[in-house]
Amino acid sequence: MNRSKICPELAQKLFLLQGGSTDFDSFLARIEHVLRRFEKREKSIHGKAGSKERKVLSAFRASLQKSLNILDKMDEELCASIDSSLLLRDIEADILKLEPDETIGFSEPETAGFRLAKVLAAATDVLEDYTPKAGRPNSNAALNELICDLGAMFEIGTGGQAASACYFSGPSEEYRGLFYDFVEVFLKGTHPQKIYSNAALGKTIQRALKAESEGRTKPV
Repeated sequence: MNRSKICPELAQKLFLLQGGSTDFDSFLARIEHVLRRFEKREKSIHGKAGSKERKVLSAFRASLQKSLNILDKMDEELCASIDSSLLLRDIEADILKLEPDETIGFSEPETAGFRLAKVLAAATDVLEDYTPKAGRPNSNAALNELICDLGAMFEIGTGGQAASACYFSGPSEEYRGLFYDFVEVFLKGTHPQKIYSNAALGKTIQRALKAESEGRTKPV
C-alpha cells in the first residue's frame, strides 16, 4: 500500500484551515479520498470541454461530494435511521453490505451512516470514471474539480462560502483568504512539484467556484 501524501502535520494544518469543527478522523478520510480522486482525474480526464453531458455528470458528482461532507456531520441517530430505511429498499445487497475498504476510508461496517456513505462514495467514483472520449482534454479540469471538492469540505467545516474566502487584495496585489490558503497548502503539501503563482491559482479558484455556482465544474 502506498504511503499517504497527507502527513499528520499537513492533515492538522488543513483541518484547522477548514474550521476544525468536524470529526478529525472523518475529515482525514475525506481529504485523502479527495486527493485520490484528484490524482485519478489527472491521469484519466479526456472529457470534451463544454459537453452538455459532461457538465450534468460533473454537477451531479459535485452534489454527491457535498452530501458526503454533510453526512460526516449528521446526527448519529439520524444516520442510523436512514440506514435502517435503506435496508428496506430494493437495493442490491452486495452494494449495501460491501466490506469496508481504504478506497472509501471507513473501517467499521456497522458505523451509523456507513451504508449510505458507502453508496454515495461508490456513486461518485462511478461518475468520475464516466468520461466522454470525444474532444481534447482540458488540462485544468482535474484542478478545477479538486477546487470544487475542497470548496465543499471548506463550506461544511467553516459554515462560510468558499468563494468569499478567496479574494484579490488591492494593497498587497495578491490573492488571499482562508480558502485560498486551504487550496494552496493542500497543493504544496501533496504535489510540491507543481508550481502555481499566486495570481494563477487565485484566478483558477475564483473561476472554478463561479463555474460550479452556475452549474458547471470547469470554466468555459
